[in-house]
Amino acid sequence: MGLNCIKDRKSSLWGKVLLSLCLLAFLPADADAQAKLGLKGGIDISEMSFSEDAFKKSNRTGYYIGPTLKFPVFGLGFDISALYSWRNAEVKGVLMDINDEAQEGKYKFSDKQILVPIHVRYGIDFGEGGIFAFAGPQFGFNIGDKEKSLKDNVAEWRSRDSNLSFDIGGGLTLGRLELTVNYNIPLGRAGEVRLKDATDKVLTKGTYKTWKISAAYYF
Repeated sequence: MGLNCIKDRKSSLWGKVLLSLCLLAFLPADADAQAKLGLKGGIDISEMSFSEDAFKKSNRTGYYIGPTLKFPVFGLGFDISALYSWRNAEVKGVLMDINDEAQEGKYKFSDKQILVPIHVRYGIDFGEGGIFAFAGPQFGFNIGDKEKSLKDNVAEWRSRDSNLSFDIGGGLTLGRLELTVNYNIPLGRAGEVRLKDATDKVLTKGTYKTWKISAAYYF
């Protein structure tokens, strides 16, 4: 019963986001243009770093896909997306168990999120194409397993329920196709590694900076 309630809430949240994007698509942005709804997808490469030297930096790879909406306002432009994101990572580190014995190894984990980037953009048009730059916040909401066991249940990785970051990048428009590259800067930690014992001690905090490459098609 409890699991079904959680799934229903996630589905309801996703449905509300999609409905909001669809409704915004029919609102006039100005006298000359209206909002455009499209589909966006891409890949990302993240550099993960930790607050303690016991864990080494690692690259994370993943993908994302979902609806996107763009519209001009007063000479500038805005875009908002609702993207399903999946990332996978493998890190090397040393864990100290409850007997103070070092447990060295490789640890794998992944996360699933709904990402909602909101960008302000400014571009120059060249007929059927153009170039533009953009920047703005990105809100992330964890929809996967929050806890991932590491090294025979010695410790676990705990993802945060939500996170905030900032995007900056640029792109190219070719008719209805849009190609973008951006850098995502974290404004807080993504999660932490804790001992799985009575102390629940935080061993290290993790965060990641991400390069994203994406393509969007507007209908």
